[in-house]
Amino acid sequence: MRIVKFSIYILVASFLVMYDLSPVYAQGVQYPIVFWGINAGYGQNELKSGVALRSFLRYSLEAYVPGFQLEVSYGRIFFGNLAKKEVPINSTDKEIKETGIGNDYAALSGSFHMRPFGGGVIVYIGGGGNINFLRAKTKVKERYWDDVVNDFHEIDKGTIELFNQMVTGYHVVAGIRFLLGNIGTFDVELRKFFLKTDLNDWLEEAREEYGDKNWGEISFNTGLTVNIW
Repeated sequence: MRIVKFSIYILVASFLVMYDLSPVYAQGVQYPIVFWGINAGYGQNELKSGVALRSFLRYSLEAYVPGFQLEVSYGRIFFGNLAKKEVPINSTDKEIKETGIGNDYAALSGSFHMRPFGGGVIVYIGGGGNINFLRAKTKVKERYWDDVVNDFHEIDKGTIELFNQMVTGYHVVAGIRFLLGNIGTFDVELRKFFLKTDLNDWLEEAREEYGDKNWGEISFNTGLTVNIW
């Protein structure tokens, strides 16, 4: 409930700012009103940094609410390994542990758009709610030396699940869109997620090292939005 209230506060505040600064907004329906886009960039939280990808479908409600657009999106952040540890088993064999994390999310956002500089530059700000699927696991492999082929081999020994939770949260977003004629826009966007997890959701062996880390990413992306209709 707090997430919903906070998101509403963000949208109302954004509306007041945008409405006050905006020159003239659309009166009646102005096309296009449906957009699809994809962007990519850099994402980071307290655990790790990685590549952030996001695809979205946006619908303009500017005929009813000045400057307002609604967006549904799906995103994923590809993180590198948190850790890679090799523990000697004996003189020839080794156990390899690779710990990685993942974050997939679905989000509903509302944002207000304006053209403070006129022309083909659109500035927007907003926020909304999101559902995140968070996971952390350690893959365990065993490496051994094969005298026959004179080389190392690796075999999978299993996976240890350190964290696997569905978490709801909220986000704020701000960005600039540059018009590309009738095709769409080139977008530059900053997005911040706010997520809360519980220390006890982590497997006990990982709590001390990772349990107090914040999953909430901040991402900087660029991409394209295409006019659909």
